[in-house]
Formats: sequence, structure tokens, C-alpha cells
Amino acid sequence: MTAGEGVDLAHLRLGVGQRALLAGVAGTGTPIVAVVVQGRPHAIGEVLTAAGACLAVFYPGPTVGTAVADVLLGRREARGRLPVSLPRDAASLPVHYNHRDHDWAGYLDAPPGPLLPFGAGLGALSFAAPELLPGPRVTIAELLAGARLTCRVPVHNDGPVPASGVVQLYLRRITASSWPRTRELRGFRHVEVPAGGRVTVELPVGAAQLSAVDDSGRPVLEPGVVEIQTGFSAAEVAGVRLTLT
Repeated sequence: MTAGEGVDLAHLRLGVGQRALLAGVAGTGTPIVAVVVQGRPHAIGEVLTAAGACLAVFYPGPTVGTAVADVLLGRREARGRLPVSLPRDAASLPVHYNHRDHDWAGYLDAPPGPLLPFGAGLGALSFAAPELLPGPRVTIAELLAGARLTCRVPVHNDGPVPASGVVQLYLRRITASSWPRTRELRGFRHVEVPAGGRVTVELPVGAAQLSAVDDSGRPVLEPGVVEIQTGFSAAEVAGVRLTLT
């Protein structure tokens, strides 16, 4: 056990025995799909290097065997996406996706950012830049009166079989009265696309999605410029700007 009450770790790598097992199997040349069961985010760079694919199940519950077998045998699609960012190592923490907005080049011996970002997961879909309707400007009075814009995202499936994905909606503040975060998750929608098909996903953008939180913890709308970003993870996004007046 590497997680639980009273189980603290100085490092985020998997245990010595687990790494030895992985290296031993990889040394035989056997193709590997790793299934990582974890109660906290680990640094799994060694796993991704040795294995052809990796299934992160965290604490999966009593039906883990059936669920994992269905995915490995192709009976079900692996639809899950990472609910956390996975770090490269303990020294790179914190790696949460919504950190304060700043430019940081990383350590001299390691790049910045997580090993795998929040929301990431393998999939066959691709997306185009979002479109914001009815236009690039909206007044705060309109938003407070209940007005909502629509963010439209074209999603394509160029593969030979149906596929699904989770289109995520993020808010990035270009101008703000306080130090903003890099991006903030403000919505998401699961989408299924037939083989060779295209689907346009529509996500609402209203007061709830555009509000900031003031020092007292209350949501407020501020005039300025924001960027509405959409994508399949916090590190894979395209955006369109919106001006609030």
C-alpha cells in the first residue's frame, strides 16, 4: 500500500517491487498495457516509457476486474479523463492546472508543467477553434439579466470506429483586478462522434461561467477581456476572446 491514513511518501514513484516487476516484464519484450491502481497521483513516467499503454484506475471499487477487462478486450471504450494533473516527480509540485498566471521556464534539469495534465486521456477525436455567438462583446447588464452566449466547438472523428471525448470549457482572464489564474474550468460536455463524422458541441457561456470571485468569496462580473478556451485537456486548448463592458 502506498496510500492511506498514516502512509506518507517522500517520493512519488511507485514502490521498488512494482518498478522491478515492470522492468522484468519489459525486458522479455512482451507488449505491456499497465493498469495503475493508486489512491494519490504518482509520478508514472517509468510506466509510460515501458508500457505501450497505461490505464489509470485510481481506487476503482469492487467491479474493477470486469471494468478493466472490458476495456482491455475492446468491449468498452476507455472514456475516463484525468481528474488531476500527474506530476513528473515530487520536486515539480504543485502542478494543478489552475495555478496563478505566470511565465516560468521550469527547472534547469526538468521542463515546467505536469507529466500529464488535468483532463487528459487518449482518444481518436480532434477539435477546431471555438466560435462564440452572437459575437465578441457582451455587457455586464445583459449577463446579469440572464443573457447567455453559445460557444460552438466542431469535433471530428477521422477514425474507422465511433469514438467519444469530453469537451472542456475554460475561462482565462486577460485583464483582471487581481492576479488571475492560468485557466478555470467552467463547463464540460461528453460527446460521441460516429466513425468519419463531425459533431458541433454547444456550451453555454453566461454570468456563472464569466464571474470572478472577490475577496469575500462572492461571484462578481468585471469589465475587461477574457478568453474562452475549449479542448480535451487543460494543456490542449484553443480560444476566442470576449470583451465584457
